[in-house]
Amino acid sequence: MSRLKTKAEKDQLGLRILLGCAGMVVLLVIAQKAAVKPEPCSGKVFQVSVVIDDTDSLNQEILGRIDQDIRSLLKRNADTDTKLNFFKVSGASTPGDAPDYVCVPKNCGSLEGFVSGCKAQRTAMKKFEESLKKVLEEAGAHKSEISPIAETLVNIPAGLFLNSETAPHSRLLIYSDMLQNSKCSSFYQGAHTLNYQCLPHAKFNTDDIEVCVIQRPESLQIQKDILSTWQIFFGRDPKWHQCPLVVSKL
Repeated sequence: MSRLKTKAEKDQLGLRILLGCAGMVVLLVIAQKAAVKPEPCSGKVFQVSVVIDDTDSLNQEILGRIDQDIRSLLKRNADTDTKLNFFKVSGASTPGDAPDYVCVPKNCGSLEGFVSGCKAQRTAMKKFEESLKKVLEEAGAHKSEISPIAETLVNIPAGLFLNSETAPHSRLLIYSDMLQNSKCSSFYQGAHTLNYQCLPHAKFNTDDIEVCVIQRPESLQIQKDILSTWQIFFGRDPKWHQCPLVVSKL
């Protein structure tokens, strides 16, 4: 009797172990599905708008600088989901067009990494690599006689700069010589000012504005003189960097 009871207890123990293992498998499958986010930018995100002035010649050094800056930015903000919005100055004539964008999720937590192998992040990073390559290739292949820089900035959706629960922080990065040249305003016609009769004042609800000025040898003095013009345009003093690059304007 004692032997039969012991055998029955062993059978029950084995059954419990089997059921426990099956339950663990089910939980892991459910957790894996939950961990792989189909839309990394659906929650609170760090909004980054990148404006690339592709109306002039952009050599590989400049494109490489943009690539490096964006990757460094993502690395510094690895604990936050980031949405990169790309705007090209050559696209200012079609303000209704949606920008190229890519979502980059934050670094995987230990549980998500254990369950899914960070599949969501790897998928999003692959898309990021492809999108960034496409944007930079298109920017390097384009040039134009006009540079509607102010028009491009005005047409950036205001929602990208709203500090709210869905966008706790935003940043604007600009890579340009900042030499406005359009029918509305041109810095090559003597006055280094913007004509607000045909250009509405832009409203940027962010203090995080960085301008990487691409230096033009034949226009260095103008580039020094126009800082105050752009300060008025932005309504604040942006972080004004001189890119360590000198490219002749074509």
